[in-house]
Amino acid sequence: VVLAPIVAQHGVGSVALVTALAGVIVVVAGVTGLGRAVTFIPWPVIEGFTLGIAIIIFLQQIPAAIGESTPEGQRPLVAAAHVVMQADAATLWPALAVVAVVVISMLVLPRLHPAIPSSLVAVVAATVLVALAGLTTARIGVLPSQLPTPVLPRADLATMETLLGAAVAVAALAAIESLLSARVAATMSEAGGYDPNRELVGQGLASVASGFFGGMPATGAIARTAVNVRSGARTRMAAIIHSILLLGVVYLVSGPVGAIPLAALAAVLMVTAVRMISWRVIVRIIRSSRPAAAAFTVTAVVTVCFDLIQAVEIGILVTAVGSSRPQANART
Repeated sequence: VVLAPIVAQHGVGSVALVTALAGVIVVVAGVTGLGRAVTFIPWPVIEGFTLGIAIIIFLQQIPAAIGESTPEGQRPLVAAAHVVMQADAATLWPALAVVAVVVISMLVLPRLHPAIPSSLVAVVAATVLVALAGLTTARIGVLPSQLPTPVLPRADLATMETLLGAAVAVAALAAIESLLSARVAATMSEAGGYDPNRELVGQGLASVASGFFGGMPATGAIARTAVNVRSGARTRMAAIIHSILLLGVVYLVSGPVGAIPLAALAAVLMVTAVRMISWRVIVRIIRSSRPAAAAFTVTAVVTVCFDLIQAVEIGILVTAVGSSRPQANART
């Protein structure tokens, strides 16, 4: 969501430099103790931000889910509406068939046995279906079979000044997303609390390393973290094993993975996005108070329609204004 406009404006080569710069900023934030600032973000703002992210994730998958390419330079809501109106029946029905197989599998398999990796089985089943039925649908395509050689991102002072604003935005989003993920995981897991500053240092160092390999910024993800905890993860070994498995995909099975239909991955992310939404929490916030409901709604809407960082800022501002009104009335 944040990187796409940066790539459109400055090119793909800017991602590595922005990633490294953002990583340094996040490390500094962790070392200086700014990680604990996330504890001051109001609960309605956090939930509104999470709802907005879930909606964005869902909207971003609609083009692939109906067999269309994503329009460039458009926000997820506009892009989703555009591709739906321009959908082609020739690509629509094969893609929807794949989506149906994945969604049904992810809903049914956990009921049969909770230990079944439903998303993995669903993707494999959809890939086999496409191959056997000869369905015409977009695939992931060719993937690299090895990691690139690490290099220092090319940069001069003028370029760094130009991309500094983007790096700050990425760093802020990465820090907020990572700390929100850790906060959610701490409430779900029996392992206990977490150290927000150590989390930022780790995520920042990972982003710096990712930038050297030409990768994207590293950040905790609420969706994957929640799935991880629900699957039984309790320690940092879960993250290490996750990384090892991804390396195995790159070096051992990049060919078969390239044959996976994009619609299958879109369906997995759609289901995950829906599962991120807690309707009970939404009802509790709306019924709690008008300021809380207003902050929650505004944060979610701004997240979807405008900007993620601005959404958190505006949500906090709405909460502050709403909280100050009772005090002003009391003084009057």
